[in-house]
Amino acid sequence: MKTLKQLRFVGILVLIILGFSWVVNAYMLVLTKPKIFYDSHELPPFKSILVPGASVYRSGQLSPVLEQRMQACVRLLNARDSSIAVLSGFSIPKGYNEVKAMADFAKKQGIPASRIVTDEKGTSTYRTVMNCKHKHCLGAIVIVSQGFHLPRALYMAQRFGIEAYGLASDGSQQTPGLRELSSRVKDFILILIFSMFNAKGFA
Repeated sequence: MKTLKQLRFVGILVLIILGFSWVVNAYMLVLTKPKIFYDSHELPPFKSILVPGASVYRSGQLSPVLEQRMQACVRLLNARDSSIAVLSGFSIPKGYNEVKAMADFAKKQGIPASRIVTDEKGTSTYRTVMNCKHKHCLGAIVIVSQGFHLPRALYMAQRFGIEAYGLASDGSQQTPGLRELSSRVKDFILILIFSMFNAKGFA
């Protein structure tokens, strides 16, 4: 009997978690959908282009995901002469460095260093957006990433009070995997905690 009660409790708990996750994901999608663009020509005016980092190979070559983001960023920089790129990612001193690889890629494509700002403390999408808010981004921004990633990034930007739009570097709205779905829930909770501390004057 005790085992049956425990299984029932676990089943109810799982249903609650799944229900909460579904609500969070649906909320993010509805809130950010009007801010996501698939054609750069349709973007409203902006000042900065924020590119979140992703994996880089030992050779310094960008992974396909990150290269896709950077290609879209370079095209946007060439189309909007007054914009700057904020390249954010993870780095280790004298070791693995996403940001350096991203900046090198942009420079090889003819983008001058004066139009590139780097953030080597972008260890996560949350940190990338928060650093952008407090240190790097001026005016309205465009976040360049894959379609499945943009709802989470834009949600955080909006909650941080940033005027932000999203450009899908893959030109489509991919179905998010389990990792992205769980990351949305995690960052929703982080933003909720941040808002509570901010309301109490801690941020």
